[in-house]
Amino acid sequence: MIDPGAQYVNGVMTIEWQAITIQNWLNTWVEPHGGYTKILPSPKHLWEEIYKTGEEAPRVLVCFNGETSRGAFQQANTLHRVDRQWIVAILRGHGFKNLMAEGEGITGTPSAIDPFYKVCQILRDKCRVLLTITEEPPIDYKGMEPIPSIAPYGASGNVFIDGYAVKFGTASDIPAITDINLNA
Repeated sequence: MIDPGAQYVNGVMTIEWQAITIQNWLNTWVEPHGGYTKILPSPKHLWEEIYKTGEEAPRVLVCFNGETSRGAFQQANTLHRVDRQWIVAILRGHGFKNLMAEGEGITGTPSAIDPFYKVCQILRDKCRVLLTITEEPPIDYKGMEPIPSIAPYGASGNVFIDGYAVKFGTASDIPAITDINLNA
């Protein structure tokens, strides 16, 4: 459940609230399909999660990937608007099997595995319709790309995951700088 007080602090939308909103929204699809959505504090933790290769169900990882100030040098600190970058990693480990393009079983039945490309497209589009997490809807969809192989050599190179990263940005305000803030 989203803490209503976490949405705005000092009149600006918080990173925490945005991450929780992304997680909860994607979980409406992921959880009924036997997976989970998790917020990670940094891209470093994203790679820690990627190394967990044994899980078949979709794992969705939400990661804040920094922000860039708007405006030229003289304006950037006074405009108090930033472009926040997000990574939503969609993972499905499968050891020595390859179910990337094809699924398994009858969709909607227990133990069915949807084609992974379909899963990625569904979750990509769920990200694209998030309107409440940006000051300038819609989100700025950047694209979707494969997550590189994590173990390219030796016997461990045969154990891999299906993984794609959906990347997008949000427009967010940050507190304005005033004389009061400078003297605090």
